[in-house]
Amino acid sequence: MKLIGVPLEQLLLCLLITSVLTFLFFYPAISDFGNTLLGVDDIHFFMWLFWHYGQSLESGSNPLLANETYYPYGVSLAASTITPLQGVLYLILPQAWGVFGRITFLQVLPFILGGVFAFALAYRFSGSFGPSLIASFIYNFSAFHFEKALHHLNYNMAMPFIPLFFLFYYESVSRPSKERPLLLLSLALLLTALCEFTVAIMIGFIIFLDICWRYLKDSGIDPLSVRNAPLIAASIIVSVVLFDGLAVLGAPLPLVYTVPSLSFIGTCLFLVLGKQNLIRCEKERRYLTDMAVCAAPLLIYALVLYLQPSYTFLADTVLGNYVAWSVPIDFVLWPSELQEISHAGIFTPLAASTESGVYLGPVILLLVVGSYLAGKAGEEEGYFRNMFWLCLLFAFPVVGIGDAIVAVTPFFVGPLFPMLGVLRDPSRFIMFALLFLSVAIALFCTRLRHGGKRWLSLAIAAALLVSVWPALWTFRFDTTVPGFYAQLAEDDSDARIFLYPNGNYYTMLEQTYYQTLHGKTLSVGTLSRLPKEGNELYRLYFYSETHLDAGEVAAIARRNGYDYMVVQKLRCDEISECFYGTPGTIDAEKLENVTRPLENEFGKPIYEDSTIIVYKIDAD
Repeated sequence: MKLIGVPLEQLLLCLLITSVLTFLFFYPAISDFGNTLLGVDDIHFFMWLFWHYGQSLESGSNPLLANETYYPYGVSLAASTITPLQGVLYLILPQAWGVFGRITFLQVLPFILGGVFAFALAYRFSGSFGPSLIASFIYNFSAFHFEKALHHLNYNMAMPFIPLFFLFYYESVSRPSKERPLLLLSLALLLTALCEFTVAIMIGFIIFLDICWRYLKDSGIDPLSVRNAPLIAASIIVSVVLFDGLAVLGAPLPLVYTVPSLSFIGTCLFLVLGKQNLIRCEKERRYLTDMAVCAAPLLIYALVLYLQPSYTFLADTVLGNYVAWSVPIDFVLWPSELQEISHAGIFTPLAASTESGVYLGPVILLLVVGSYLAGKAGEEEGYFRNMFWLCLLFAFPVVGIGDAIVAVTPFFVGPLFPMLGVLRDPSRFIMFALLFLSVAIALFCTRLRHGGKRWLSLAIAAALLVSVWPALWTFRFDTTVPGFYAQLAEDDSDARIFLYPNGNYYTMLEQTYYQTLHGKTLSVGTLSRLPKEGNELYRLYFYSETHLDAGEVAAIARRNGYDYMVVQKLRCDEISECFYGTPGTIDAEKLENVTRPLENEFGKPIYEDSTIIVYKIDAD
């Protein structure tokens, strides 16, 4: 008997091994279930998000509209880290498990599912248990997955559905049209989007490029032939010029995002492939048509999500606001001017920093090199290896190797595909790079086994486990918050707090944690997506360290009904400082330029520690 294309007994054995390893990896949290949580940084926000879902449903309000941390304007969470599937799972889990217990379950579940689905995808091509299990280790127990489990729960939950989608996708493209598992393919895509919408967009991007490659192959066309290579080179130059020109001239962002990409893709499709070949291939294979049908539920979901108002007081949509606020990759003229849009290293130990962990550890890199040196790779192994390099190219326009060497990949990736900047962080293409690499390595290990080197496969599996084994006990969630917030827990009122100056996202995480645990509506005025138009608070979002009109600050704060002003001593001059949890402190002289006029307006602070200063705002 087979299930998702794998003999049931082998699938159950993989499930057992994956479950045991997951238990060992998360032992600190599982052994003290409900009382200990493994997590860093953004785990605060997801705790708050689940709390927000619950209290919204209890009150009958829209869970996509948040007013607690965006007071007084309110903002849709559709363009933020929206996780409907995970939010619903959290709410239906037993409340007796507590906040920590339910989140631990949501951290562990994707590892068990991801291990099984990645195994099934590799098994479809290798047909062998051992190599498929190695593939499962590479994808499922990568440092990238651990980072997402400890940091970004939305990407963690999406990761199992990615191999499931590609399992059905490869089944679809290898079968006659009438026998394709389109319903399962559509379901896997929708489940991915319900965990993290941008991952579904990434899938669509990869699939589109893959279909173009398949049409070129079916037509017997060599993209690097004497005729086609100049056309592709010319299309690259045109796209770079278009991108630079649009960016320099200040064209609307939707044009900057789309025109260069459409120019490049259109050239490849219509000049290299040719109109007649394109029509013939689509008529015979129906790849694009079937993928469009599969994406229909996703498009409906997107319309519901992104066409609602982004603010209660502003007549625009979430989609329009999202595009307007997205930051395009800086235009590129020379390779040396590439902006580092990835914060991921390669060899940095996981115990030092989860976000820059061993995404591609030494063992995995040696396997890639070994697969080349061994030679005689089959067509499928070469295909998955090429897909790995393609996704790695998108993930790392600039690759940091250790702390000393920087390897620059071809600089035209940004100009050719500027829409990558809309996907929040292109480094998350690494999850696809790992998936395709895992199948390529499974096929490589299958070659080793057929060559009588079964022992080498076992050694590879052991080396992979040793290389990814994380020191998770170093990531016990820290529940410490400033004493000011603890004092508010004894107050029956819901305090309205304005973070000042520069109330950025990462300095708010402790406050959102407090809000979750105590169920308080601690409104904070500024976060990351307040609009410029119609928002007087925006003027206070960026402050002057040399001049401060305390009277204006006080008037705006009182007019908007704030009870406290919290001045933050910590500041991130670079976003990476906040991201890595290493913010600096405001210079003492600059801090005094802020606090002195505030004291003249509000009086002495009612609370101060090494991170914040708190002023009480009394009504006029």
